[in-house]
Amino acid sequence: MDKTGDNYISTNQFPMFIRGLGHCPTQVELYELMTKLDRKKTGKISYEEAVSVVLQRKKEEMIEEELMEAFEGLNT
Repeated sequence: MDKTGDNYISTNQFPMFIRGLGHCPTQVELYELMTKLDRKKTGKISYEEAVSVVLQRKKEEMIEEELMEAFEGLNT
């Protein structure tokens, strides 16, 4: 994605980047993420910030899965 080698992902490429990593955010979630990550409205998101968001989302998903498994265990 970083074709220019400047360690930034364009906001146009960000949806493809995050979906390519297995995440399926809604259009609203994508807009909120991009607004948060591109505060100065430069049209670019730093690679580090993009990876941080992906890792945070993965952590949240893992916690949600663990909670669901715990509740399922209570019902058996």
